[in-house]
Amino acid sequence: MRTSIILLLFLTFIVFFNACISSPEDILRNNIEDYLMQNLHDPNSYEFVALELVHVYTHRENIEYRIPTFESSIEFRKNRIESSENRINSAKHSISQPYANVEFYERIISNAEESIAEYEQEIERYERILKDLDSLKNNLGADLDEETAYRYQLTFRANNAMGALVLQEYLVQTDTDLNVLHFAESEGQLLATPNMLPEYHEIMDQ
Repeated sequence: MRTSIILLLFLTFIVFFNACISSPEDILRNNIEDYLMQNLHDPNSYEFVALELVHVYTHRENIEYRIPTFESSIEFRKNRIESSENRINSAKHSISQPYANVEFYERIISNAEESIAEYEQEIERYERILKDLDSLKNNLGADLDEETAYRYQLTFRANNAMGALVLQEYLVQTDTDLNVLHFAESEGQLLATPNMLPEYHEIMDQ
């Protein structure tokens, strides 16, 4: 009899313990609904329909997203240097002409030379950043494809501002702990890189 009571109590504990453990989807739904309750026109009208994982962010994706931006910035500044050099050459030609306004053309040359120096410094910085990103990519090794954030598609019904119950879809970005980072109605409104790269601030601050 005593053994049966102990077994019953043990099974009751197991059932209660399992009931207290929330699944990842339950945690995410609770986090999402906490956000929606503060932002919907009529929170009480909320009806969950579906939640689907549509994208997994990684360090690799974050790095590969940033590289073209810096490459484009370098190319832009190289073009600006070329334009500045053309202005210098044109000014030097004009300054050699009779009755030329020497002071005016010397100012053009001086400004262009200052611009070239600034562009060269910026190019040097962006090239260093690209080199550091490449090093980071190699140093991460297997962690390069580590899951760092998620994007879900949420479908639900709720009353709009006019009081009509409508089907709505949102994209939800979360961290790996399923905390909500961002809500968006379209991909164009998403955070490009919701996952922060290790050592990124140090790389940018150099």
